[in-house]
Amino acid sequence: MVKGWEERPLGEIISEARLGGNYTNNGKSTQYPLIKMGNLSRGSINLNRVEYIQSIEPDPNDLLNYGDILFNTRNTPELVGKVAIWRCELPVSYYNSNLMRLKFEECDHFFINYIFSTDEMVKKLRDIAIGTTSVAAIYTRDLFLVTILLPPLSEQRLIGIRQIKCW
Repeated sequence: MVKGWEERPLGEIISEARLGGNYTNNGKSTQYPLIKMGNLSRGSINLNRVEYIQSIEPDPNDLLNYGDILFNTRNTPELVGKVAIWRCELPVSYYNSNLMRLKFEECDHFFINYIFSTDEMVKKLRDIAIGTTSVAAIYTRDLFLVTILLPPLSEQRLIGIRQIKCW
């Protein structure tokens, strides 16, 4: 292991894990764009197809903020566990109940976004996914047990900055 790096379970560094709201939505434009599992690519947000919340005002707790990490909790076994970081691709947006917003203590979110998109982490997440051949889920209790190698915060920031420049 590299000096200063330590292996830590995610449960020790995640300060918040919150599912989004369960909203009626479709392609009809409203003032409330909704980010769903189909909008997550590994590491980034895809806006090729945006749906909108219909009929109600969304919970303000589901409003996305710059640097939020979105984790796909349910999908096919190949796609469950996708992670993307919100870079304010839209001026305002919310997220739905198939996504979990993760916040980390003393961690650079851009570094975390990078780590979650590595082949090693994708394999770890697939290993904890539970479900059938068509739908798999990753439960918070299992996610919290997954370990990552965590460098000092200064090094995380350097790695994270490089990732920002790559997007």
